[in-house]
Amino acid sequence: MSTTFIYTFIFCSLLAITVSAQTGDWVEAFRAPTGSRIQTTTQLYGTPTSISDDGKVVAVGCETSSGIWETRIFRDAQSTGWVLEKTIPNSGFSVSVSGDGSKIALGNIFSSAQAGKVEVVKWDSGSSDWVREGAEVTTEASQSMTGYSVSLNGDGTTMIIGYKQHPGDGKLRGRIEIYEFENDSWHSKFVQNGDTDMMRLGHAVVMNRDGNHAAASGANEADGIVYHFDNEEGVWTRNTNSFTGAYKSSYGNSLSASSDGSIFAVAAWKDIVDIRRGQNGVVRFNSPTDDNIRPSIRYSYPNGMFGASVSLSADASIVAIGTNSFLGGVYVYSWDETTQAWNTLKHIPISTTTALGRSVSLSASGTRLLYVERTSRQLVVVDYVQQR
Repeated sequence: MSTTFIYTFIFCSLLAITVSAQTGDWVEAFRAPTGSRIQTTTQLYGTPTSISDDGKVVAVGCETSSGIWETRIFRDAQSTGWVLEKTIPNSGFSVSVSGDGSKIALGNIFSSAQAGKVEVVKWDSGSSDWVREGAEVTTEASQSMTGYSVSLNGDGTTMIIGYKQHPGDGKLRGRIEIYEFENDSWHSKFVQNGDTDMMRLGHAVVMNRDGNHAAASGANEADGIVYHFDNEEGVWTRNTNSFTGAYKSSYGNSLSASSDGSIFAVAAWKDIVDIRRGQNGVVRFNSPTDDNIRPSIRYSYPNGMFGASVSLSADASIVAIGTNSFLGGVYVYSWDETTQAWNTLKHIPISTTTALGRSVSLSASGTRLLYVERTSRQLVVVDYVQQR
């Protein structure tokens, strides 16, 4: 483990402890329009937003018309405020900013008869621009939806891609593929198809910042299942454990991981406690070997669809959870190690003009939160500010 990582981890841990222990509030820092349409019914699992570890680079996918997407990249320049650095057309159905903010992976499922594609752009300091890195990743199988989900590791050298509609040696089994950037190009290192027909593996994917653990789900119209993958001595393998959700709960519709990959947040936004109360939703916490490493967080209101999106801080001491109804909003919780319980840190409620919660992203420290308001079509960044 590098000294830099140790210092970063300690800093994030101490900052998160400070957040959970002191009184403060979330204050809006930035707001920007995101296009004429926001997150149609095809977009079920909480993207397209992503934020760098330090919270200074933000990417958001914007549907400007039906099936036409673009990515907008913003930077917090601090001295001069937030700026729109780049708009990238024909991209943004899924987005992932590397932890260091130097690269962004962009998925577009509508490319080439929905074969889909993923491209990676990197920040070029010489030209002060975002430029393509390597060739696009795609597939020969039509309607595979390459890039339905995508996730980069901390330095942007390893990437997991979801091909949600790929036949996968059957019917709509789905596929995930892990790539590493070597010799100026992206090379496939591992492929996994769904085990059964209609699984649609690749609905959601996540890779930890260290780039040695990943998870993927098949969760669209089923109970939901989550696979874990590990890299040991340069070789990727599928973990023998896989975890499933309750009946038609869509377990794994949104995923997030701690920096070291020891804790994963797994949302099931259609989970039901009482059928008369509708789809409440729940977020569970697992590791590659334990499906209940921490207590679950369950929504108490009917039809809240809690867990439409989920995001963990680097040390998993803070979690942001979005809903998909006019009854919820965005919730932020802090982990109390002493009591082994989650405490509510903040609730940002929905109003008739916001409808927020379909997408959330946290910075590494958990003190900067990004979300999208579907009704007002606004990207919003809020910061945790301690009260003095």
